[in-house]
Amino acid sequence: MNLPTDSFQRAREFMKNRARPLERAMFETEFEGGSPARALSELKRFQNEDGGFGNGLEPDLTLPGSSVLATAMGLTLLRELGVLPHDPCVHRAIDWLAEAFDPDLAAWRSVPKQAEDHPHAAHWAWSLHQDGLRWPVGVLPRAEILAHLHRSAEHVPAELLADQTDRLVADLSRADTSLGADALLGCDLFVRTEQAPAEPRKAVASAMKALGEAMVSRDPEAWSSYCAKPLKLAPNPESVLAESLAAEVQRNLDYEISHQDDDGSWSPNWNWNGAYPEAWAIAEREWRGHLTLNTLRSLAAYDRL
Repeated sequence: MNLPTDSFQRAREFMKNRARPLERAMFETEFEGGSPARALSELKRFQNEDGGFGNGLEPDLTLPGSSVLATAMGLTLLRELGVLPHDPCVHRAIDWLAEAFDPDLAAWRSVPKQAEDHPHAAHWAWSLHQDGLRWPVGVLPRAEILAHLHRSAEHVPAELLADQTDRLVADLSRADTSLGADALLGCDLFVRTEQAPAEPRKAVASAMKALGEAMVSRDPEAWSSYCAKPLKLAPNPESVLAESLAAEVQRNLDYEISHQDDDGSWSPNWNWNGAYPEAWAIAEREWRGHLTLNTLRSLAAYDRL
């Protein structure tokens, strides 16, 4: 099953008319031959003077100030746009992340206490992060951060890189399926980072495969609610889990083609449970743009357009 031409056109209309400027520019870059410079310009609007990213880049966290969560996401988007590690935009974000490291926790906290002062999803509440115990601060966000730090290793203390890489491998060896799909996405980025040491990458890939195969939701009836959908774990054929989840991914691709919304978008399978209703209405539309772009990317990568 391929996405019909008229369905792609509906998705295109959504991206051009209702997605926020960042995702719109990225769509135009990837599907219409647009200039990456425009997408980069839109992304830089989310970077603060201190070098970190914020300002609602991650729609579930509207904090204007910089956060580890948004900065890691910003660096991932910079990498997707082909921005090289020596670019000043990358350097500033890497420097901010190095400063944001919490030596007492020996990890990075995804959100700061100031997040409480702005609308946010319940899973980014400070109470889940303040003691480092009620939320997995190890693999998430460590894996994604290390993927970026290793690409800019000359700007990062060598002891910090070595220690945190060892901790990532150790944390994964103890992890279970409660780790969550987002943590495995960070691991995938780490494994595909050639500047990271070979042995830790190999160990992370091995742990990922075991966790992903145990974590993946194989029941299409569950995919309308928040779960580890196959495409979340293997969004493209280069993903670490793409081969082992090949059958599940193909079923998930059929599902996504059949569950495109009438407005041409794909919608989030989570919400803010009634909190901050006005802010959620904005965040929900922003997520639709983000998810529609990612769904089209996966359909293209798996030759389903």
